[in-house]
Amino acid sequence: DVTEERRTVEQRVETDADAVESFVEYVLSKKNAVLQSAARNEYEVYTKKGRADVSYRIEDAGGAATVTMTVEGYPPAPDFLGDFFRTELADYADSQQ
Repeated sequence: DVTEERRTVEQRVETDADAVESFVEYVLSKKNAVLQSAARNEYEVYTKKGRADVSYRIEDAGGAATVTMTVEGYPPAPDFLGDFFRTELADYADSQQ
């Protein structure tokens, strides 16, 4: 039996929340994510590693923003996408310092 997994990636970025949201939307487009719910920022992503649901939340902290991305699906998709998002967000955060 295979059970669904959840992977959470969190990154603080030293820029405003609007810029972070634009970057997150860009990263999702790189994986051809399909919007499922605009109100809840939920996407569906298909990869060679499988299908996963991705959602994100951005908290504005005055001059900085923290983005939390959640990936849910069957292995190995959550780990694969979690690693991808972690790398992309870390690189973006480094570029904003």
